[in-house]
Amino acid sequence: MKSAQEIYKNIWKLRHVAFPTILIDVLSSSGKSALTLLLNLENWDFLPPSATLISLNLRVKLIPEQVPGAIEDPKEPLNHIVYNKNKNSIWFCSPGFYEYHEHYPEDRWEHVRGTDQGTITWIVERACSLIDRTKLP
Repeated sequence: MKSAQEIYKNIWKLRHVAFPTILIDVLSSSGKSALTLLLNLENWDFLPPSATLISLNLRVKLIPEQVPGAIEDPKEPLNHIVYNKNKNSIWFCSPGFYEYHEHYPEDRWEHVRGTDQGTITWIVERACSLIDRTKLP
């Protein structure tokens, strides 16, 4: 059986962990770091992590225009990646992410937390699977 590191080594790599923040570099299909996934686990005991995409230099929250082609048209979020103009950030509309459970309160985090979808590895993999890595530089 392959370890998580073997499975995901060509998709993402852990960049930095300092609770409550985890930084993960999302790799392009060529294996180069292309952007960074920021997970905030500030209230992990009760809430799922908040996630957004930031630049590799960790200074700018990315917007769809900065990652052309990697994220579906924000007007048609087919991949369930949404751009929030008010917060000026990209968020993931999928179970396991704070913004999703905040927007869909009937789909409660308590029902997800104890499952595979409630693990950090699944959440990171889900975020990476929603990004078309073949279109990243």
